Amino acid sequence: MKKPPKPLDQGQLSTIQSMRNIGPKMKGYLSQVGVDTPAQLRGLGPIEAFLRLTLLAPHLRNRMALYAIYGALTDQDCLRLPQETKDWLEDELKKAGYEH
Repeated sequence: MKKPPKPLDQGQLSTIQSMRNIGPKMKGYLSQVGVDTPAQLRGLGPIEAFLRLTLLAPHLRNRMALYAIYGALTDQDCLRLPQETKDWLEDELKKAGYEH
């Protein structure tokens, strides 16, 4: 399976909410786990950010939260991620010990 692209350098994005797929609610959840800037989110990566969110808010254990974070990092619509990318994300979650 081919690895999806790395997060884009979105240096021009000054706020977390200016990233694609990040609305007010997701911004609030991310802030609660210590992610307030695009740089902080890039530093964590999609898997770690998702894992932190699921500890804070169990209702975010759905894959759409993961896809939204990944899409924010790669500037992609989370509803249009290729199946290959979703499979890769699922594999990365398993490697991190996440089971749902």
